[in-house]
Amino acid sequence: MEKYQSYKSIVKETDVRKMQRILRQLLEETRHDNLSSQTDARGLTRESQKRLMMYKEVYLHRSDLDEGELKQSYDNMTLMERAVADRGIAALTYIIDALDKEL
Repeated sequence: MEKYQSYKSIVKETDVRKMQRILRQLLEETRHDNLSSQTDARGLTRESQKRLMMYKEVYLHRSDLDEGELKQSYDNMTLMERAVADRGIAALTYIIDALDKEL
């Protein structure tokens, strides 16, 4: 992943479509979890957003932290959240912002 990249770098139409597709998949995963656990979808979406924000924060400060913290933060995420994290800081920022708009 890049050391620094603004979400504003996701401006090409193909990149925006990829992010929108990932967002839809992440929201679908949340809705599926909602059905299977009878938990509020909004709460699950907020929890997903918090995990993504936590990973982003730990990643940005990874040089000051124990390597295990980054791994633990990554391991705490769902498969779709990991897919977002694997795309880099720009994707994390984009999806975190998009989830905020969903809430």
